Amino acid sequence: KSGLEAVVESAGQDIPGLDARLKFENMYEGYRLPRRDPVVDKLREAYKKVSLSWQAQNFRSHSDGNVLRVAGVNPIMLGPGVLEAAHTSDEAVSFNQVLQAARLYLEFALLL
Repeated sequence: KSGLEAVVESAGQDIPGLDARLKFENMYEGYRLPRRDPVVDKLREAYKKVSLSWQAQNFRSHSDGNVLRVAGVNPIMLGPGVLEAAHTSDEAVSFNQVLQAARLYLEFALLL
């Protein structure tokens, strides 16, 4: 947040007549799911069933997951593709990744 505010402030100094403002409507704390959680265990098992390696990672972006978390739900961010390319002109997901994701989702759903 503070980094973005500094960029906007600097732009205002560098560009004559620029009237720029930055306002954050909502800020949510990050969260971490427990490593030993029944749902996480089922997801790990689904990964094994479809022969994918389990690689739990931090989700370094904004999502509705934070809103769900505040409401008492423990969301899991799960999907194909590369996060850094999401919602950019270079966003792309191979058909093979879509098929892998569909198989994973099916196995996960069957285990719940």
